Amino acid sequence: MKELEKLEFYATENDYSQMKQGIRGSGLSEIRKNALVLMRAAEDGPEAENLKNAYDVFIKDVEALDIEASLGVRGKKGVALYPTFQRVSKSLQEFAAVAVKSVEIPLQSAAE
Repeated sequence: MKELEKLEFYATENDYSQMKQGIRGSGLSEIRKNALVLMRAAEDGPEAENLKNAYDVFIKDVEALDIEASLGVRGKKGVALYPTFQRVSKSLQEFAAVAVKSVEIPLQSAAE
C-alpha cells in the first residue's frame, strides 16, 4: 500500500505521464507479483475464491486508472485521476484484508 500511496500526488495533480510510469514501475509490479504468490498459497483455503475476486477487482481498477492516464497523455480534456485512484486504493485494502484472513493459521482453543 505504501507503493500505491506514492502515486497519490500524481492522481491529485492529474499528472498523467507520471501516473503511467508509476503504474508500470516496480512498486505496483511487486504488488501484483506478491499478490499472485499469496493467491497460490491460499488456493486450497476457505478464502481462495474471495481472494481471487478481490484481486480481480484490484487489477480491474488498476487497468481503469491506466486507461484514464493514457487518455490524459493523449490530450483528452477533463480526465480526473483521483476518483479512480481512490478505487484502486480501496480495492487494494480489501484485497489485503482478505489476504490476511486467507493466510492466518487458526489457533486451537485451550478447551480442545
